[in-house]
Amino acid sequence: MIKWELKEKYDKQDQRFHEIRARYDKAVIEAGTHLADLIAQKDAILRQEFQTGKDFSADKQRINAAIETAKEAKTQAEEDRAKAYEFATSASLDGRITIRDLTVDWNTNYAPMVRTKEFPAILERVKKARAEYLNGIIDYYDMVAKYEPAYLDMRQLELSDARPGDGIAVHQIVSESDLSLITSEDLHKVGVRKELPADVKRLKIGDDAE
Repeated sequence: MIKWELKEKYDKQDQRFHEIRARYDKAVIEAGTHLADLIAQKDAILRQEFQTGKDFSADKQRINAAIETAKEAKTQAEEDRAKAYEFATSASLDGRITIRDLTVDWNTNYAPMVRTKEFPAILERVKKARAEYLNGIIDYYDMVAKYEPAYLDMRQLELSDARPGDGIAVHQIVSESDLSLITSEDLHKVGVRKELPADVKRLKIGDDAE
C-alpha cells in the first residue's frame, strides 16, 4: 500500500494532547481514590467507636480534616483538568489537519497517485484477458458454423435411417457447455467474496510472466 503522508500526520497530530489529557485524568482519579479511602477510614472509626464505646474524637477530627483537604485536592484536580482540556482543544485547532483537508488531498493527490502507479498494469491485464476471452468465444462460433452443414447433413441422414429401435442419434461436435464461460456465480465469488473458482489458480501481476 502506498504511503499517505497527510493521513499519517492526521493520525499523530493529537497524540501529545491525548497524553496531556491522560495525565490530568490520572490526577483526578487518584484524588478521587484518595478521598474514597479517607471516607472509608472515617466509617471504620465510627463503627469502632460504636462497637467499643470509646471516644475517638481526636481520630475523627484528624480524618475530617484530611477528608476536607482531599475534597479540595479533588476539586482542584478537576478544575485543572477542565483547563487542560480547554487549552488542548484550542491549541489543536491551530494548524490542525481537518477531515476536509484529508478529503481534498485524497481527491487531488493521493487517489490520482495510486491510480497512476498501480492501476495501469491491472487495466492492461484485464483488457488482454477480455480480448482473449471474447476472441475465444468467436473462435468457438466460427468452428460451429464451419461444421454446421456437415452436422445437419448427417442429422438428416440419421433421421432417414429406417432401422427401428436403435436409439443412436447424431451428436454435435461441441456445445457451449464445453466452454469454460465466466458465469454470474464466478463474478459474485470474485467481486463479493474475493474467491476464484476451484479450477482457477490465483496469479498476481508478474506471476503470469514466469
